[in-house]
Amino acid sequence: MRRVLRVAGCSLFVTVTTEHLRGPADPRLDRWMQIYQQLTKKNGANANAGRLLPTWIRQAGFDSMDVSSSTWTFRTADERMWWGSCG
Repeated sequence: MRRVLRVAGCSLFVTVTTEHLRGPADPRLDRWMQIYQQLTKKNGANANAGRLLPTWIRQAGFDSMDVSSSTWTFRTADERMWWGSCG
């Protein structure tokens, strides 16, 4: 990262993080989270990379950054159906 960015350069990070808050509790979603964490680890990835990006950016030698986040909310039955559909 440090090598390819110039002074005053910028970079866009798109990441998926696993900060899923859900309610009511559902053991199927708990199991999904366990599988997701195990699979990303097996593939050499970090399922929780989103929360680590600011640290990684500082470790790369950058001292200025803007950090933001976004959320998806699946409140309605239709929204949950869309999220859970397979196609």
